[in-house]
Amino acid sequence: MHAGTSGAARPSFIECRQAGPVPVAIFRDFRGRPSARGSPGPSRGDGGASCCALPRLHRTAIQVAPWIYHLLVRAAAAKSIVATICLLAAGFVGQQRVLAAPACARWSVSGTWTTHQSNLTEPVTFKFHQSGTSLKGTAVVGKVSENFLGKLTGSVETDELVAVVTWNQLASDGRALKGRYMGTLSRGHIKGSTTSLTGARATAMWYGTGPGVCKS
Repeated sequence: MHAGTSGAARPSFIECRQAGPVPVAIFRDFRGRPSARGSPGPSRGDGGASCCALPRLHRTAIQVAPWIYHLLVRAAAAKSIVATICLLAAGFVGQQRVLAAPACARWSVSGTWTTHQSNLTEPVTFKFHQSGTSLKGTAVVGKVSENFLGKLTGSVETDELVAVVTWNQLASDGRALKGRYMGTLSRGHIKGSTTSLTGARATAMWYGTGPGVCKS
């Protein structure tokens, strides 16, 4: 005797979950009504196939937003709208924390950097020597023969570099010319500002290129 399709039992939510395409079963359970057989799957009149017949939606849900996918599975097991909202909120906060994390936790900047600042026509060349987060080195404005030289100390914390340069030139107040350089690192680049610490106070934009490498 040939069995008709009208007598075939629809898969239950648990069966759908075992078969693979969980998202369809979840969405149908939240938005639809139980079938006549007590299954949370779609009814025959909604124009859709059974949840186990749509593996493409299952794959798409995992690829597009896997963390939402897993939260919905947990919420469906709890059978609570409140649980769904709480789980989604927790997942959103966690996702934001991941996005807000620094792109690189430890940079290496040792080497020669060619930089420019908006109040000078000549480049400023830095030679950084980094040990851990500590920074030492030298700086030259223009050519070495022009005798505008400086020594620096500073630090590198996450993607922020700070260095104070003491130059071999005198400021307008008779003290050694000194300036603070602050910049944000990216691969091979730095961008920030410099401020004079002696003499007439002035601030200028500062940017350059060099061997900036992310270590972790």
